[in-house]
Amino acid sequence: MHRPRRKRLFYLFLGLLTLSGLGIWGGVQYAKRQFFRSSPNTLSIVGELHPVPFEWVSNGGPDGEPHGAIIIPVTVPGVANKFYMQFDTGAPSTFFRSGCIESLGDVGVDFELYEEDDRTRVRRFELDVAGNQVVLNGGRIFSRNISIDWDNPKAVNVIGTIGADFLEQKICAIDFAAQELRLYQERPAELNELGQFAPFTFRGRRIMLPAEINGVSLEVFYDSGCSPFGLFTSKYHFDRYAVPDAVEIRFGANRFGDTVLVRHKPCALTVRFGNVELPLKRVSYVEQYVAAQSLFGRFINGGFLGNKCLTESTLILDTKASEFLVVAGPL
Repeated sequence: MHRPRRKRLFYLFLGLLTLSGLGIWGGVQYAKRQFFRSSPNTLSIVGELHPVPFEWVSNGGPDGEPHGAIIIPVTVPGVANKFYMQFDTGAPSTFFRSGCIESLGDVGVDFELYEEDDRTRVRRFELDVAGNQVVLNGGRIFSRNISIDWDNPKAVNVIGTIGADFLEQKICAIDFAAQELRLYQERPAELNELGQFAPFTFRGRRIMLPAEINGVSLEVFYDSGCSPFGLFTSKYHFDRYAVPDAVEIRFGANRFGDTVLVRHKPCALTVRFGNVELPLKRVSYVEQYVAAQSLFGRFINGGFLGNKCLTESTLILDTKASEFLVVAGPL
């Protein structure tokens, strides 16, 4: 091969590598912008803040996990029934199920639906969340053909999801052992006395907590919607964090009406937040997303943290100061 031709092939190969690298870099930057994208907070709490009790429900999976989800009792003005909403910090904004909204409209609940950016939204929707008067002016409606079961007094009617907008510009102590959210406008002295608060990021209402796992400092995304899981991570870290010879559990989890295949194993490692170490108990990954995990791992290097390791502890989030504290036990 002549030297000029070799040189052209070398530069062509180098150019292809550069374009490939730029493509990956561009994909990472786009995914990062979308994940941390800011949106207006359409939720407001009128009047005083009150503690919010919550309940655990099973995920119905093969392991019978009792901490499958956190649900919060709510009421709607003018309706005697009690409803529930899932507490999901992985959702930046509160939203409702379309079928449930239609059911409420059928019994005369006053609200307005409108279209914006090809999305259905609701305004002037009022909720009572344990005495907290919540008003949604722009809350999203997700298309879910699940209506309210009016005939069964024991039905657990989950009408939507309370997202991280419920916590914005507030201090929230999630006492998992006592099953209660405690809300404050200012951080009280008794919380400061519990320990040294550390900084975290809340960009785009995503709760990114600095942590240490297996001696490595990283960031985990706290997603209470991943409630039954200790740590949702990549297959690479799953293989390294899991107890090697443990039996792997596989099941289909529901994600906005779609089924995703989850694999998990016991995990003997701990996660450290400041001076507090908690057992992870379980590590998991989603089978369908293996190809995309390296992409998201570039800006969520620690994975998604569920509630599995926190069930006997308290997580305090000060979204005003972007500081947090984990307490190993109830308040």
